[in-house]
Amino acid sequence: MKSPEKYHMSKKLVIASWGDPSAWKSVTYIDGEDSSQNPRKIASISSLRLLAEKFSDIQKFYVLVQDSIVFTTLKRINDECKECGQKINAYITAERGEAVWLNEPISTYEELVKKVKDYTSCILDRLGIRNHEVFILPSNLRTSINVQPSPHFTSF
Repeated sequence: MKSPEKYHMSKKLVIASWGDPSAWKSVTYIDGEDSSQNPRKIASISSLRLLAEKFSDIQKFYVLVQDSIVFTTLKRINDECKECGQKINAYITAERGEAVWLNEPISTYEELVKKVKDYTSCILDRLGIRNHEVFILPSNLRTSINVQPSPHFTSF
């Protein structure tokens, strides 16, 4: 009988829960386990990029986000989220800041889930995370923004 170790394949996966990534700022992540004189340094808005570069054997990145991340408050939006918000028609500017906010009405929850997945996948792609899957978690979708004209929210 063959040893079970020969059939055992180790798979690595990463599970990350994200809040609202739109205000995340780029920081420098340093690989503290690198014993060389020049430790690995990665500038990014998310530590997932360092993990992707350090561990080439990660099979999949699973990212959990709430459906409300396409309805943010006014603030300064990072470049990744600004570009990805524009791709799904969910970026606005106002006197007091910017927001990721859908610019067209959504009539079904499935439409909202698709927009959130597209937005999050775009951010992950910009970070160099290609092997990912996005899971959308429901929130209470209670949010408001004080800009004129008032942007669309949902109609379902």
